[in-house]
Amino acid sequence: MPCRPPGSPAPATRHPRSDLGRAAVRRYFRLWACGCILGSMPNSAGNDRRSPSAKHPGPSRRASPSTTSQSSPAERSESSQPAAETVGQDAGAEEGGQRFAPGSLFDPAFAKVAALLLALLFLTKIYGAARFSLTTSTALAAAASPVSVLFGTLGLYEYAFIGLAASASAWAFVAGIRQAGVRWWWPLTLPLAVFLSLLTPFYYLKWAIASILVVFALRDIMTVASRIFSRADQPWVVPSYNKIAVMVAMAAVMTFVFATIQRPWLPAEVVNLSKPITIDPMTHEEAARPVAYIIAEGNGWVTLLIDSDRYLAIVPETEVERQRICHLNGQLGNGQPFFDWIIGRPYVSPNLSCSDLTDQPEEKGR
Repeated sequence: MPCRPPGSPAPATRHPRSDLGRAAVRRYFRLWACGCILGSMPNSAGNDRRSPSAKHPGPSRRASPSTTSQSSPAERSESSQPAAETVGQDAGAEEGGQRFAPGSLFDPAFAKVAALLLALLFLTKIYGAARFSLTTSTALAAAASPVSVLFGTLGLYEYAFIGLAASASAWAFVAGIRQAGVRWWWPLTLPLAVFLSLLTPFYYLKWAIASILVVFALRDIMTVASRIFSRADQPWVVPSYNKIAVMVAMAAVMTFVFATIQRPWLPAEVVNLSKPITIDPMTHEEAARPVAYIIAEGNGWVTLLIDSDRYLAIVPETEVERQRICHLNGQLGNGQPFFDWIIGRPYVSPNLSCSDLTDQPEEKGR
């Protein structure tokens, strides 16, 4: 027993049960903190797709020959399928490093498809703007930049694009309610749908609502058709609402793009020239204030795409006196947002009509 100086107080004694209680409390809170941390990790046990036997390997048992011989080939293939899937996922993780969900914005396959779609949009737009002339399309592809074609086309389709985004946000909100789990982005869909709907012109908002109604109508038609034409050996599988919505959205986008494929990605302008130029080589028509689209400028030259016949004219910059952006009759209009329609504020275009500024007889008659 250790010695202590005379007169010093004796040390306080603790009960063994109190030490056991404190240790139990500390152990409980330590396990609780570890469980919270592991539960918030993306690769937690709740998200692990492997079977419990793979996570907690135990002593392997060799199946008896009688059990193996009695199992059917279909059962053996089903039992081997999860193991093959796990091996494929592990191999993909080892080869590519960090794996992304299929179809996400960071998926390499999605990036390749997006690049292919942008190239297709570029070629399709210049082909339609040239009114399907290969000579003019080649000249436009050499003069125009893909970035200007992309952003110009998005600006041209902005009314329809906002309406489509509003309907997609509303659809995502309704679909999120019907799902068992709530995604992190689901609370943002309703405010986004309301905000985009207020910015969408009422003319395009009506078409967006009609597209949603078409989805429900097609679902009902397919359900009735499945009951009539389905057979026992060949059942009729009715697609889900989301698949039908994607199909309707793609059909609407393709129809809209095809209807406006000849509309260039640039605003129309009336170009005042110091002397008339030939705007139609077939009729030898000349104009000093043609309605055209400025395709490119540089090196002392200006490339004009004449609106009437899509003739490509190149003039010196010194001959260009004035350029005025104008509004063509028949181009995408009805730009009154839904919010202005609610409060009764009229929409007035700040641009003049091209027919009032040009000297082309064909454009004046439009």
